[in-house]
Amino acid sequence: MILSTFHESAASAYLPLLGLFAVLAAYLINTIKHNGRLPLPPKPRGLPVIGNTVEFISAAKDHTMHLLLQRWSKEYGDVIRVQIGPVTEYYLNSDRAVKALMDKASAQTSQRPRWIVSNELLCNQWNVLLLNGNDPRWKVKSYNEKDFSGC
Repeated sequence: MILSTFHESAASAYLPLLGLFAVLAAYLINTIKHNGRLPLPPKPRGLPVIGNTVEFISAAKDHTMHLLLQRWSKEYGDVIRVQIGPVTEYYLNSDRAVKALMDKASAQTSQRPRWIVSNELLCNQWNVLLLNGNDPRWKVKSYNEKDFSGC
């Protein structure tokens, strides 16, 4: 009985050490995993899980969202990254940043969003108005429109 009490107290003494080791291991794995990627834009400091949700909700209640984003753009630059719960949002705060993004990354940013329900599920991708610009049917549609426009 004394021996079993000794083992329980020894196990409970190692539990915080095991938790610390798990947190340290997760941090190291995360650092190594993100080491080879391009640098992300700066972001305001937020809470661990919910990010900047508290600031966004309070600014939305006060109708001062634009002032919050303006303050962050002065602190962090033209392009900022904001964590709102599980969602990461990027804000471009100058004409120069918007032009740079549109010029350098136009292939990734110029597409239409996927209309999963209305185009893919209901229309079986037959609605040409909802097609992306890189779809061959969209190119045929625009080519045929030029033929019949009389220009």
